[in-house]
Amino acid sequence: MANEWSKVEYYGANNGGQIVRYAIANDASVSKGAMLQLLDARTVSCAHLAKKHFRIAAEEHLPNRGVTSIGCVTQARMRFVASAAITVGDALATAEFGSLNHASSCGITVSQNDHTGVFSEDTLACGETGTARINQ
Repeated sequence: MANEWSKVEYYGANNGGQIVRYAIANDASVSKGAMLQLLDARTVSCAHLAKKHFRIAAEEHLPNRGVTSIGCVTQARMRFVASAAITVGDALATAEFGSLNHASSCGITVSQNDHTGVFSEDTLACGETGTARINQ
């Protein structure tokens, strides 16, 4: 996959990114750094719908190996590509258009609501690379 999210800095215990395990389908093929749509509190999917909450894969998941969980980063700063204009402080969600690994603004700011846990640290135009703070 192209445009995976890449590590800038991990936080949490031992600066390890506070990796949390989520359920995922056995047949899913996922690259490290891929955006995974959050289906419920502890389940992720590599299928995307626009404007959804997401997690970032901390490891690769190979299909059909009998593995039905994947670690996701919950405390970090990471680089990402914007799918549309984003303002510093915007909460991020899966992109409506473009690559599955691009992010777009939820239309809320940190001061309004803290429900996504992923916020842009940069003001970006479509296609630009910036940094996001993940605090989930």
